Amino acid sequence: MNGPEFGPAVGGEISQLVILCHGLGADGNDLIGLAPQFAHVIPNAKFLSPNAPFPC
Repeated sequence: MNGPEFGPAVGGEISQLVILCHGLGADGNDLIGLAPQFAHVIPNAKFLSPNAPFPC
């Protein structure tokens, strides 16, 4: 799996995993910008925004 990653915001142990799935015509970079916003609520989360294995 490849694509952008973020977190955890507090720098400690990861206790949640959030996978952001994009739609047709996008890639992982389109959604990873949401991770810092969610990190305020779930600071121990690791965020992954994988790219699709092939272009659509």
